[in-house]
Amino acid sequence: MTAVDATPGAANLRTATPADATPGTVASGAAASAGATPGAVASGAAASAGAAPGTVASGTAAPADATPGAVASGAAASAGATPGTVASGAAASAGATLGTVAPGAAAPATAVPGPAAPRTARKGLDRTDLDRAYSPSSRVTDLDVHLTRYAGDSARARAELTVHLDLPCGPRPEQRLDLFPAADPGAPLFVFVHGGYWQELSKSEAAFAARDFVAAGISFAALGYGLAPRHRMRDITASVSDALHRVATGRARLPVRPGAVHLGGHSAGAHLVASALLDAGDRQAPGTFASATLLSGVYDLEPLRHTYVNDALGMDAAEARDCSPQLRMPACLPPLVVALAENDTDAFAAQHHRFVAAARAGGTEVTDLVVPERHHFDLPFDLADPDTVLGAAVLRIR
Repeated sequence: MTAVDATPGAANLRTATPADATPGTVASGAAASAGATPGAVASGAAASAGAAPGTVASGTAAPADATPGAVASGAAASAGATPGTVASGAAASAGATLGTVAPGAAAPATAVPGPAAPRTARKGLDRTDLDRAYSPSSRVTDLDVHLTRYAGDSARARAELTVHLDLPCGPRPEQRLDLFPAADPGAPLFVFVHGGYWQELSKSEAAFAARDFVAAGISFAALGYGLAPRHRMRDITASVSDALHRVATGRARLPVRPGAVHLGGHSAGAHLVASALLDAGDRQAPGTFASATLLSGVYDLEPLRHTYVNDALGMDAAEARDCSPQLRMPACLPPLVVALAENDTDAFAAQHHRFVAAARAGGTEVTDLVVPERHHFDLPFDLADPDTVLGAAVLRIR
C-alpha cells in the first residue's frame, strides 16, 4: 500500500540519488557482531581533514571534508568495550547502556561549530561537485538491489505479522501509519520515518525492520508523509512533527497503548525526527518521546539548496534556515543513537559530527556510531538486528 504522493523507485533514486533512499539490505560485508573490533567510531569530535580512517582527532569538530569512518574519541576504547560506542573523552565501558555518555564525554562548548560551518562544504565546489557530495549512490553500485530489498522485506512483514494498515495519526490524508503490534499491547513502540530526500519512497517500503522489532517484543510503526514537490519543506516538517506528537500523547487512538514511544529515521527521515524532537522541547512536557535513533541524517539544509535535491523542494534561504534542526541547537533532547555509515559521503559525515557535537553541548546523552562496512543504503537494515552494533544499541532502549 503506497502513501499519498509516494513514487517508490522513481528515477531520481537511480540517477541523482536521494541521500536518503530508505532502509536497505546487507550488501557490503557481514553485519558487525557484538564482538567486532572496536575503533570504527567517530564520537564527539571528527577526524581532521585528510585524516586516514582510524586516526584519533581529539577535541576538534568535523570539517566539511572530514574522512568518514575516522575515529575521533579523545581516548581509546577499553578492551571489552562494545564496538561503536566509544564516547568522546573517555573509554567506553563494556556494559554501557544506550544513551549513556562516558564520564567526560560531553563535548565542550568550543567544539560546537557555528551555523556557518556546513556552508564551507561548498567552497570551491561547483554544482556537479556538490551534487556528488550529497549523492549517496555515488558510493554504491547496486542501488536497485537495496530498493528491491526495502520493498520485499516490508511486504514480507505485512504477510507474516499482524498489521493495522493506514491508521490515521492526524487530520491530513497523508498522516497515516502502518502498525505492527507486539504481543503485549503495552510494549514500547518504535516509529520509523523513511527517507527519500523528502520526495520519494513511502511507508510501504519502510517496514523492513518490523519483524526484528516485533521479535524483540517491541511494536513497530512505519509513518507516511506528504512528499515534494506537492508539499513544501515547512509543510512536510510540520506534518510529521504533528503526527509523531499525536502518537506519543495518545491522540492518534492506536489499538495499542505503548509504555514508551521511541522514534527513528533515516536520512530525510532523521531530519524530520530531529525536527519533531525540537518541537517537543518547545511545546510539550519533557518525556514526550523516550528516545530517538537518527541514521545518516541531514540536519542543516542550506547546502542542499545548491544541489539537485532542491529541484523538487524549491527551498529558499529562509525556509532552509527555519527547517534546519542544526540551527536550533544546542538543545537537550531525549537519549539519542546517532549513526553514520562508514561509507557515507564526506558531506554526510560532516553533518553527522556537527549534530552530535551540538547535541552533547546541550546536555543530550548520545550514543555516537560510525558503523564499519556499511553505506548509506544498507545501514538501516541493522536497525533491530541484535547481532549488529547498531541493532544492539537500539534494542537497549526500552
